[in-house]
Amino acid sequence: MGRLPGQAALALAVAALGSALPAGAAGFDHGAASNGFAAATFDTVRGQLDAFYPHPYVAYSAQQSTPELARAAYFGVRAGGQQGWLAGLPVASAGYVAQGTVFRAQQPFQGLTVESYLFTPQGYPGPLAILALHVTNGGGSAVTDDAAFACFDFQVGGGASQAAGETAEYLSASDAFELHGSAATVLFASLSPSEHHARSPTDVVATVAQGNALPDDDGPVTQDGALLGFEWAVPTLAPGADAWLGVAILAVPGDPAAALAALQGFVAGRSVSALVQAEARSDAAYLAGATLPLNLSAAETRVAREQLSILRMAQSREPNAGGATPYGAMMAALPPGEWHLDWVRDSAYAAVALARSGLVQAAEDDLGFVLAAKVGGYEAEVGHPYAISVCRHYGDGEEWSDVNQDGPNIELDGFGLTLWAADEVMRHGGDPAWLTGVQSRLLDGTAGLLPELIDGSGLLTPDSSIWEVHWDGQQRHFTYTDAAAVAGLCGASHLATLVGDARGAGWARAAQGIASAILSKCTDAEGALAGTMEGAAGQGDDRDAAAIEAVNFGAIPAGAPASGQTVRSIEAELAVASGQGFRRDNQGGAYDASEWAFVDLRLAAAIFGVSAAPTVSAETLLDRVTNAADQAYGLVPELYDPATGAYAGAVPMVGFGAGAYLLALWARSDGPLPVSCAVPPGGSAGAPLDGKPPPCCAAVAGDAGWLGLALALGLLLRRRV
Repeated sequence: MGRLPGQAALALAVAALGSALPAGAAGFDHGAASNGFAAATFDTVRGQLDAFYPHPYVAYSAQQSTPELARAAYFGVRAGGQQGWLAGLPVASAGYVAQGTVFRAQQPFQGLTVESYLFTPQGYPGPLAILALHVTNGGGSAVTDDAAFACFDFQVGGGASQAAGETAEYLSASDAFELHGSAATVLFASLSPSEHHARSPTDVVATVAQGNALPDDDGPVTQDGALLGFEWAVPTLAPGADAWLGVAILAVPGDPAAALAALQGFVAGRSVSALVQAEARSDAAYLAGATLPLNLSAAETRVAREQLSILRMAQSREPNAGGATPYGAMMAALPPGEWHLDWVRDSAYAAVALARSGLVQAAEDDLGFVLAAKVGGYEAEVGHPYAISVCRHYGDGEEWSDVNQDGPNIELDGFGLTLWAADEVMRHGGDPAWLTGVQSRLLDGTAGLLPELIDGSGLLTPDSSIWEVHWDGQQRHFTYTDAAAVAGLCGASHLATLVGDARGAGWARAAQGIASAILSKCTDAEGALAGTMEGAAGQGDDRDAAAIEAVNFGAIPAGAPASGQTVRSIEAELAVASGQGFRRDNQGGAYDASEWAFVDLRLAAAIFGVSAAPTVSAETLLDRVTNAADQAYGLVPELYDPATGAYAGAVPMVGFGAGAYLLALWARSDGPLPVSCAVPPGGSAGAPLDGKPPPCCAAVAGDAGWLGLALALGLLLRRRV
């Protein structure tokens, strides 16, 4: 099976701490870190931490955005009497240690190898980031007169600069600085005894740059834009010797003394190197608990492992309290990507990727957030009460639909996608107790609603759909939304058998009806699926790559003529100038016309299952994304420049990046998609079921032993990461 034993995985991860890692691709220069409580980024051009958020999401509520608290944090070094800041020095290599969550950047300085590490400890229940410095003498003679420095330029105050009226104070008992302002309180705790500590009005940056030691500044001071700094003594470094130093950066929502006590309990006397290695062990254990398909290339294995780590970092672990329900929320992107908030659509792709990769608990938590969220603000547009957000969420779980001059986004595809994802969770070992807990909102509130949304066309009523065209006359009958409804209703028919709900057969028949309408109403003159029913009827140019999801979701058979023709039409009409991939549609402006990694990956997934060979190879598309990510710290972007192929848009993407990449690998591994309940074997879309269990549920409704055997055989196609 290719299983990597836990101890071997651990040894590999720890050994990789000193390995050379590739530099990022041209045009992309950041690493991301998050533990579900805080998020931070490292700039590999400037060699510094350049963002720190005290929450994983961009906004807690409509009234409360998450502040970005860091301008910069970076280290400096003195070696042989020569000293300076690392910020601005070239970064020789960077990347994630063993495709985990610890980001490392290496810079040479005065004959030393200097490494900066950024990570947000996955086991710490709070908004904590650790910056660690590792200095190694790789030369043949001892290096004397050594020291290390750190500078912190944060913005926690008020005013337009978000730095007015900041108060800084050194806490001698804890060897820590407290920086307080109207926006936040942040602690900077030295993880090894510092020799000096300085804060404004001392100019920390200039003092070190001029070759001087930092003074010791005690007592509080209030100043706009306060700077903080530590200096550590480093012993003489013999050839091959090294030293570790570091600082914990902790946002404090309450009492600073209590926060420091909790931090000290977490550190528990461990050295900086021990903290870094403990995080590497945590990453190794997490990855060892996941599965990937067999027969991946070395590059695919590296990129796939990093996608699993991205999914881990992107999920909120803030506890539910006081009516807020942030736990389990899956961000659509990590900073520096701007979409760090939970979208229903992105969450569904992430949940399915997690479930297929054996990380079922995380998938349940992801969907649990979506199903616990507070919704209902758009009943007038939907036309019925509903149970799942029509767009996205704030961090507290409230529904959030962005609004422009054309009104809100009302995206009905999320209803079907969430049902599809929940079914995937249960098919891959989901907990029956979890299903019982979410059953009402899944089946009564969502599966029961979808047939009510079918209009006279046989399709769901018009909506904003995947590309978010907004409302007030912009909505249309999108093929994507209807394909998602087919997948969702098929999934619901299976879920119904698990809980003894007699409505399952009716939901399967509804799926068949929508699938039949997709083929009859959304197929254009070329025999391909158009993006909308209106486009298929000639009302506008309507080639839309999202229509390929009708193949990926099993709404139409992979071998049907429309499947192959849809792929060929996308290839012919949506290719970008670089020749490497495809844009999302031919309707919009520059955003639509960019190359979309999600489109490349979902098109590849469909091609793997289409019997009529298209002109573009699925392997070529998968290689395109793999090779770029392998040179960009393993991260998958939202967009590529359509002419140059350089990274663009939000990076890293989660559901549309990490999730889609893993699903493409599984599509290649699993082969052609099984016929869904939308098209009974030997029948056609719309054929009646005559009260029999839908084909997608036959194993569950029949012999459970055969189902267990099928699942066991399926596991033989997987391997430990």
